[in-house]
Amino acid sequence: MAAIALPAVLGFAPNLGAAAQEPTVLPQLSGVVLEADDRTRGAVARPVAGAAVSVVDGSGNVFAGRITDERGRYVIPGVPDGSYTIRVELIGYSPTEIPVRVAARSARLASEFVVRLTPQPIGIAGIVVTDQTEEHKPASLLAGDELAARLGETVAATLASEPGMAVSSMGPATEQPLIRGLGGDRVLVLEDGVRVSDVSGSSSDHAVALDPAAARRIEVLRGPSTLLFGPNALGGVINVVSDAIPTASVSRPFGSTTLQARSASDGWGGAGQMVFPVGDFPIRLEVTASTAGNVDTPLGPLANSQTETYGFSVGSAWFGESSLFGTAQRVYRNNYGVPGDPVRGHPNGVLIEMKRDATKTRALWNELGFLESLQLDAAYTWYRHWEIEPPDILGTFFQTRAAGLDALARHGEVGPLTKGAMGFRLGWEDFGFAGSMKTPNTGVVTAAAFAYEVVTLGRIDLEGGVRFDLARTDPGLDDPLSPIGHVRPRFFTVASGSLGAVLDLGGGKLGATVARAFRAPAVGELYSEGPHLAAYIYEVGNPELAPELGAGLDVYAGIEGRAAHLDIAAFVTRFENYIYSSNSGRVSPVQLPVYQFVGEDAELRGFEMSMEVGGAEGGYLRANASYVRGEIVGTREPLPLMPPLQARLGVGYEENGWFLGANAEMAARQERVARFETPTDGYRTVNLDLGARISLGGALHVVSAHVLNLEDRVYRNHLSRIKHLSPGPGRALRVVYRVVF
Repeated sequence: MAAIALPAVLGFAPNLGAAAQEPTVLPQLSGVVLEADDRTRGAVARPVAGAAVSVVDGSGNVFAGRITDERGRYVIPGVPDGSYTIRVELIGYSPTEIPVRVAARSARLASEFVVRLTPQPIGIAGIVVTDQTEEHKPASLLAGDELAARLGETVAATLASEPGMAVSSMGPATEQPLIRGLGGDRVLVLEDGVRVSDVSGSSSDHAVALDPAAARRIEVLRGPSTLLFGPNALGGVINVVSDAIPTASVSRPFGSTTLQARSASDGWGGAGQMVFPVGDFPIRLEVTASTAGNVDTPLGPLANSQTETYGFSVGSAWFGESSLFGTAQRVYRNNYGVPGDPVRGHPNGVLIEMKRDATKTRALWNELGFLESLQLDAAYTWYRHWEIEPPDILGTFFQTRAAGLDALARHGEVGPLTKGAMGFRLGWEDFGFAGSMKTPNTGVVTAAAFAYEVVTLGRIDLEGGVRFDLARTDPGLDDPLSPIGHVRPRFFTVASGSLGAVLDLGGGKLGATVARAFRAPAVGELYSEGPHLAAYIYEVGNPELAPELGAGLDVYAGIEGRAAHLDIAAFVTRFENYIYSSNSGRVSPVQLPVYQFVGEDAELRGFEMSMEVGGAEGGYLRANASYVRGEIVGTREPLPLMPPLQARLGVGYEENGWFLGANAEMAARQERVARFETPTDGYRTVNLDLGARISLGGALHVVSAHVLNLEDRVYRNHLSRIKHLSPGPGRALRVVYRVVF
């Protein structure tokens, strides 16, 4: 069992019974595997399907093994007398071992064991950032069957139905996530706790360089703990967890395969991953691939909306008595189309080729004096991005080379502190541009130090974070005569902080968070100059931009019961120098609209709620809603691309190995629009879900079918920059098959 795994929480109740005079058959070992602490369902423990249960003899040989079924059950028949160890393993949980003694008895008096697996913390050692689900602000977490059921072509599409989330895009491949109306560089996307380092935050036509098909779980984090990853605690963090570097040693091969087909685009996709032991080293292999044609809408196909992706990764780790050293290499390719806009001079659209190669290394030491752990992450990413006007005219080229070193030391209880962490980050990025854009090649160097602490005072938990950041942006020249202003190196330094408190009321919680966030202007916001082909705009930077500073208040109330829960949050955020791309109303010499980056004082406020009645097994009712209102403080003019009021209502039934449900997704009419932005009508779409979980051939199989936009309604996403060209997808069938072995 891995030395770094958290101690598993075990509960077992053997029923040895009285020995029969003469056993007629060899006894069996059976039982159920449950999640140790499932806060998402109140007091109901969730069964863990797909876990590997092995019976190991005294010599270390595996006598027999089974995969838990859809109810978390396992049955191992024909176990001879003797002493054994029941070993339970599943990627994402701390491995668990139980010593047992088997004595001759009747098969009717077989031993029954309940094993409780503890989820393994992800991203940063020991600081279980997904504990946001029990703190004072709601966070989203998708894993297992639920992740497979909601799996979309992009991370944003997969999270789209979560409260507070929205999707902006210029076509299916370019979907980007927004959290409470904030997107771009204000939302940090991580892969296994490490920055992706693509250029998705710089423009709406840039795809996020991740395939969600290989994810084991996807987390959305908010609050003080986000300061461990970046200075902006107001937007949030999305962590896509695939465990490219194995997090625990394994005694046998594990694997899973996910396949899906989508009728809306005649598309298919798949992901396969496997972890197997080679001596003392677990090796993890992963392969992903997908392809899709033009998306069908109720008004016809959306031309040049095709996409094709593939990727693979390989990772391994060495486990010492209380340490880990691991590395992984990932390759990701994405070729996709941006639908054409005849009005803006590109009737055939734009083709984009994207390449991302990333290497990361992790070192972890546990039990270092008063420190519970020390973790070092080093990463290097080489990202390339070509925008091509058919057939083969290069319009724009982006290149990023990024390297980073992150250190995190975690401690347990020290004096009044219940738990906490501190660390630093050093980062370097080199941005290169070519083609029609005149943006200078620019280097960015960053340094940061941070701390995060939790104090428990009776029924009150206090959570706080502080971070100090330095950033230097160097375009390699000093040009006071540039058409966009005085282009020169810029240096930014500022402190960020966040403090939260939560009161435990037994069956509910009340809490509040105050935060101050900082964001240095991005390279494009400072120095852009020229036509951005795929975005169909002429971008003009502003080298005089000051840092973006935000102060926010978030209040939260939650009620948690055995069969129901309700979460409600309200927030207000005031920005000083909120940076956004504003349509100037002018047209460039190449007949593209000129978008100028500006900084204005702005305010965003809104709410979100989620509720569930029932669940576990039986009928359920689920609902969520969210709203954000953004405006410029001085003029009260609306900020551009703010999501309207959104809601989702679902009903269904779950029992053991199958589930069915229906849900409606709704959006109100958005009339509060910025200059040169058009209103969008409200809409409602209805979706159906049906699925089954089956244990067969020593593996767990999950099959689900989803009918999307059942009524084939014409609807338009307000955050789509091509909504004037085409509505959203029409009626479609998505089928997902997943096998865990």
